[in-house]
Amino acid sequence: MLLKTLTIPIVGIVIAGVRSVVLFTKEVKMQETHRQNITNPGIWVRGLYMVLFALAYSIAEAVIVLLCIYQFFSVLITGDRNPHVLRFSKNVSVYILEILEFETFNSELYPFPLSPWPDEAIDEDWKNDEAPVEEVDAMEDASEPGLDEEQPAADIAQKDEGGAPDTDKH
Repeated sequence: MLLKTLTIPIVGIVIAGVRSVVLFTKEVKMQETHRQNITNPGIWVRGLYMVLFALAYSIAEAVIVLLCIYQFFSVLITGDRNPHVLRFSKNVSVYILEILEFETFNSELYPFPLSPWPDEAIDEDWKNDEAPVEEVDAMEDASEPGLDEEQPAADIAQKDEGGAPDTDKH
């Protein structure tokens, strides 16, 4: 009985000792890996560039706001977009995307000035892509898409159910 009582704590001590040796070995390996990462000059250089590109991002963001305001008034006054501002704003937008991808470690490509400035083409057919403002306002008033002023909503509901519209209600 005394032997069983002593055996359980001794086994527990041995198991705890093995665990601490394993944990100590893992801790030493992790400390060595951390030391290598911390002393890696490439990570520190990237961190410095990340701070500089965060500053460039802030400047580019302010430039985009100014370009948006200018382009709005350009369209308001002339009825058409300024192609030079349009192309530049497209390139600044791509530049911001490159900065964000670099900052979030989604890209190893350093943005401008360490790589070429983005040179994106603009969409020349912008007026045909969107409905004019007047048509959008008229569409918001309709409760059913495709609803004509001449065709009541009850007729459309009957067509959806498979029945013929009731023409006596007109």
